[in-house]
Amino acid sequence: MRIRAVFAGLILSIGLVVSMSWPASAEVPKIIAGKNGEMEVLFRNNCVVYFNVKGRIASKQPVCTGPQVNQARDAAARYRREQGLGGNV
Repeated sequence: MRIRAVFAGLILSIGLVVSMSWPASAEVPKIIAGKNGEMEVLFRNNCVVYFNVKGRIASKQPVCTGPQVNQARDAAARYRREQGLGGNV
């Protein structure tokens, strides 16, 4: 019986760590890269974060939340690294 209680506590702890480290509202944004090197990162709620040729945020829609802007920055940096453009944004 004690082993079952410890095991259940372990499962609960792991579940809490996973839920705390991965927000439920996280979504995979869509990246649109232009031939001129500029990029847009889009979310379902009409949030769009625009990046210039150097990979820096040029502007964003007012509906974008702070976490979405951070996620867009990370996605843009990942995309730039994968394309050999450098990941510094």
